[in-house]
Amino acid sequence: MPLSLLFRTARWATETIHNLSKLTFLPTMSSDASATRQPVDYFFHIPKTAGTSLTRFLESAYPKGTVFPGHLWRHLIGCRTEDVHGVRLYRGHFYGALQGFVGRPVRAFTFLRDPVERALSHHGHVLRDPTHYLHCRAVEAGSLAKYLADPILRTTVENFQVRALAMELDPVAEAADLNATQLGQGVLEQRMMTAPFDRPLQQLLDTALRRLDDMAFVGVTERYSTSLRGLCRQLDLRPPPQEQRRLNVNPGRLEAARLEPADRRALHRLTEGDQVVYRHAMRLLDQTCPDSKG
Repeated sequence: MPLSLLFRTARWATETIHNLSKLTFLPTMSSDASATRQPVDYFFHIPKTAGTSLTRFLESAYPKGTVFPGHLWRHLIGCRTEDVHGVRLYRGHFYGALQGFVGRPVRAFTFLRDPVERALSHHGHVLRDPTHYLHCRAVEAGSLAKYLADPILRTTVENFQVRALAMELDPVAEAADLNATQLGQGVLEQRMMTAPFDRPLQQLLDTALRRLDDMAFVGVTERYSTSLRGLCRQLDLRPPPQEQRRLNVNPGRLEAARLEPADRRALHRLTEGDQVVYRHAMRLLDQTCPDSKG
């Protein structure tokens, strides 16, 4: 993101953070009523599901200036109406709260990934990214077994896709006691993504499955090319002229085939809910792209 945008975001956050309880959603701030009725597209990006690759494609597929440049709630909170005027695509980790915030119809789509592969990828990302809020804790834990046993670290693993899909936290309320520095440090994202589950797993699953059914399109990382073609058909986008190269791939992470049996069992136990939503995503993709099953 351009440095100038980061400074602007920090300024908007500073100006509004003291009045978040009085925050008016963007539509009521807009003088162009027709703009508030036009739907926006939303890539509901669940971390470590080939989102970097898909985001790169989407940024080239939408007209210049119509993609919201931020991808986290700290980039969106405090935006003025003129800063999102003309936006046709949001892509990022806004989860299920985006429509209530922008106040416009949202056409959402997402990709899911094999839960064990996604969990190992997320574990590897935390370890290799020194700016991640859990990096130091993960390095200190050392082994995967200790990572999975840690109640905070395992929030990046434990039914994470269910968590992302079923989350009902209010980012504005969660940010109400944070200052601009804390927002910039990712405290809001950490607070939201490490919050304890607020409902039994079955209730979370019911919400997650319903939200998948409401999506305009659901893709699967393991069938990325098929999913991308199906997404382009569904959203009437021009597909890329050639096979896309996957980005942000970590070749040094742990491989599922080489896991210790105890670690493999722990991962399967911690991702039981994710296995359910992943199988459902596969079925939805088969329905959307019936000529590419398998």
